Amino acid sequence: MGIFDRFRARGPEVAVGPHTREAIEARMAGLPHAPPAKVLAQAVRDMIQQDLWPVSGGWREALGPLEKEVEAELFLCAWAGCAGALAERHGWETALAVLEAPMADLREYVPFSCREHYDKGPQALIVYARMQLPKEPDVVKATLAVMARWMCLSDREGVLEGWLRLGLTAWMGGELMAECLTLENT
Repeated sequence: MGIFDRFRARGPEVAVGPHTREAIEARMAGLPHAPPAKVLAQAVRDMIQQDLWPVSGGWREALGPLEKEVEAELFLCAWAGCAGALAERHGWETALAVLEAPMADLREYVPFSCREHYDKGPQALIVYARMQLPKEPDVVKATLAVMARWMCLSDREGVLEGWLRLGLTAWMGGELMAECLTLENT
């Protein structure tokens, strides 16, 4: 077996199922209605580390040294899901203002090489994805596809599918978090 053979092999499956969704729903439902930024940031980090990491261990191992980059991208998926849901109800300005502090709290867990990208936030990510894939009607799918390209995951069979499962689940977690937030004066 050659040194690069593991990068050519089909990626292991990410077994995201109803148990994962139920764990995330319970985590987000347990948030207070007006949680401080640190609580929101910790909820996102816990969702990824405690709900998504266990079901994706083999997949992440097959990726090699990209684990922290994948974690940072999953943070963005969660923030994008939350921002999109909040923007539908309150507008992008309010959504981004609500998420500014929790995103800043998670920044310390983002690798230095990803911080410029992370700092641009969910709206810039979604806009960029729409520009890159204008014919894709599903904004979530377009965004996850662009993120997969950035991490060079789109060329390997099984790896892209794993990313899409993780990304969609993180995005859903963000949407569930938005449902738990009550915004005053909006």
